Amino acid sequence: MEMLIVLAVAAILVSIAVAQFGESGDNLNRQNIAREFKVTLERARFDSVKRRPSTCDDMSRVVITSPNSFQLITDLNQNGSLEPASETRVVNFGNSSDVQIVGNGITYPTTIRFDRRGNATSGTCAAPTDVVSETVFCNLPCNGASANSNNSNIVFVSRTGTAAMLAGGSTLPTFDDPEVTDVPAETQVNPLVAVWDADGTSPSPSPSIDPSPLPTIDPSPLPTIDPSPTIDPSPSPTPTPVECLRGQNPVTDGCICTSPMWVRKSGKCQ
Repeated sequence: MEMLIVLAVAAILVSIAVAQFGESGDNLNRQNIAREFKVTLERARFDSVKRRPSTCDDMSRVVITSPNSFQLITDLNQNGSLEPASETRVVNFGNSSDVQIVGNGITYPTTIRFDRRGNATSGTCAAPTDVVSETVFCNLPCNGASANSNNSNIVFVSRTGTAAMLAGGSTLPTFDDPEVTDVPAETQVNPLVAVWDADGTSPSPSPSIDPSPLPTIDPSPLPTIDPSPTIDPSPSPTPTPVECLRGQNPVTDGCICTSPMWVRKSGKCQ
């Protein structure tokens, strides 16, 4: 009887542990998918800002194709333009998890594109609309009404293209339109900037700018060169003294006494 009780308690504990482990795995899988979607949006935005596309069709974008898949279209070969036929990366998570995309107002396919400044829009190029800001990733069984912090995550995209990952059930941030100050056309904010009219046809006259006077440069004074020093003529060579003969006096005769002779006490060369 005691063994049966112990086995029953052990079975209950194992069941609870397995349930907790399975729920943690599902939550981690859902968070990874939502995080990958957020990173995909950031890559598309960075690619558009880097390439600065001039047309809607050339903007990098993310397309939500179904509740279980989305696409990333960027300039993979880095040739400066989009080629969707060969530059589309598909992420399909329907066969590997019970996660699906839910949300209010999402129809498939839904496009989130980014312009050259990183701003986000949805809809078609012919009729762009505000970006679909809320994409909810939820574990089944789930829908937009039952999504909460325990079973879902939200990836939020603002109109300026900033993506954020939030817990399910979170209140989405709201942003007011920026206040733009009207500057009269005759006000010169910067003298080097011309203010154009709204129709873009007639610019206000730019002020004339006097060129800065060039500084007067004094010529560098030429160095004074001292005259070459006067070279004295070579002095007359000193005559070579004559050797004294035996018995001559070097002092009185102007000669020198050379060996083997020498000057004696008498002053004579002997």
